[in-house]
Amino acid sequence: MKCRYSSSNPRIIAIAIVFLCSILQFRTLKLLLPDQFIIEIDDTPQDASRAVSGIAPKPQRTMVHYDPYFMGGFRNQHMRFIAFVAAAVKANITQILLPSLRWGDHVNKTKTIQHELLFDVPYWNSRAESVGLPYLVDYDPNVLEGIVPTNHSMNESMAVIPCFNQSSGLYSGMEETILRNPRTNLRRTNTWEMIGQGEMYSHCRGENGENDPAKIAEGAQRDSNSTNVRRFTYLTPYGGMLGGAGRLWWEYEALQKNRGRAIGNLVDGKMVNMHPEHVHVEKSIYDLMRPSKYLQEAIDARIGEVLQNHTTIHSRPRLLALHPRIEGEMLGHRCARFMEPNLTKILERIKTYPHFYDGDYFDENSSIEYKFDLMFMAVSKKGVEEISKGGDLGRLMEQNRDALWKLRKNGLFPNKHGNSSRVGIPLFESGGDNAVKIQFPRIPPSNQPSVDMPSISTLDLGVTELVASAINFFTAIKADTFIGVRGSSYSTDVFSVRYYQHKEEGGERGNYILGPEGIKRVHGPPAPHSCS
Repeated sequence: MKCRYSSSNPRIIAIAIVFLCSILQFRTLKLLLPDQFIIEIDDTPQDASRAVSGIAPKPQRTMVHYDPYFMGGFRNQHMRFIAFVAAAVKANITQILLPSLRWGDHVNKTKTIQHELLFDVPYWNSRAESVGLPYLVDYDPNVLEGIVPTNHSMNESMAVIPCFNQSSGLYSGMEETILRNPRTNLRRTNTWEMIGQGEMYSHCRGENGENDPAKIAEGAQRDSNSTNVRRFTYLTPYGGMLGGAGRLWWEYEALQKNRGRAIGNLVDGKMVNMHPEHVHVEKSIYDLMRPSKYLQEAIDARIGEVLQNHTTIHSRPRLLALHPRIEGEMLGHRCARFMEPNLTKILERIKTYPHFYDGDYFDENSSIEYKFDLMFMAVSKKGVEEISKGGDLGRLMEQNRDALWKLRKNGLFPNKHGNSSRVGIPLFESGGDNAVKIQFPRIPPSNQPSVDMPSISTLDLGVTELVASAINFFTAIKADTFIGVRGSSYSTDVFSVRYYQHKEEGGERGNYILGPEGIKRVHGPPAPHSCS
């Protein structure tokens, strides 16, 4: 029997219900199933027409990301997401609370976007169980929160106390006015201490097994003196950013150490170092990564625009993606020593690299056919075009700006041969200009009925830089060939996702790494991200 109420006098009705249940059910209570203790707040069925990205939860442990959003740039946030999922798998938790997953814009601090607007959640859930990953579920307090009455719990409200705030998207107890304040340094904020403040919410911390429904039921059965109800939640909060990079960052680095060292393998008659594959959780996440339909539509539309005035003999245009990391802020970074900083030199290396053109050797005086019809460059437009600061670094920034301007105007490798000339291979930059065109649906809390609401733009959400990074990332994954750099977490993750999604080109997975010494093919999964 499941007891319910939806009266305007809940206290009176609750007392009657408890009395009735004590006769029919709780007199013989032993270790009943957890859902038998859930007293639902409302009998009204949930609006089935409401668009729900996650799936309905089951009454079992569910991991919640209690920080207000993942920290860092897009790829650093994804590393933390991987660590979060890995923690759930390690604890044998098969559900993650989807509304608790929010991604932050690293430029507009505190501006966030829901996970399901960036990623294909239905695809994830369709394959999660088969690869050993948790489902992404919606929040339903009638399922995930519960109450166990004691024999004498007559003086306390039987209302369920939700441990997740659907309006703010934060775990109950979290101070929204503090966490949404741009001046708050989350790396110095002990968010864990905010959880479970006050007697009514003390159960939300879930410490020392206090939220084990079976133990709570057993304790309630033995309790013949207490007049209080026993509350529990299936939600398990996890996260924490206090102390620098935070818990999830440290745990991600530990996952990388578990991969072991590179070993020599014979490839095409040559001995090359190949790094071991990632741990199972990370491999599975890379395999399941897909953009949301909103991002995928934007990527496809942009490629179509670029190809309007370009013809190719191939049924599908062959795409080369380049991530050069020539932004001003990166040129002085400690990882820059692994990268070629000069865009002109980068393009020259691509032009003469044997794997990228047809023929046995490169001849500047002959007509050369390249193995790609379109070039995508993943760069921050703002970062490349910022005002130079003078000195050697300033001159290099100016040279890169000029080279990029010519590339936009003439395309890649415009060629004159005899009396004929060939237009260069078209270049397109997708990120920022493409991101501002996207209109996202508004996602109401799951406790509210579906209503027609106007869509909201990336600009209005304040997450243009984040969405632009995500678009660039998935465009690079889509490419036939990808050229990245060592020392970039972004390039490292593109290499990884492409490897596990089997993006093949010429018998290889189409991954190449560019540095001061030239271009090399990446064999197997990439090395862990490092600047050392």
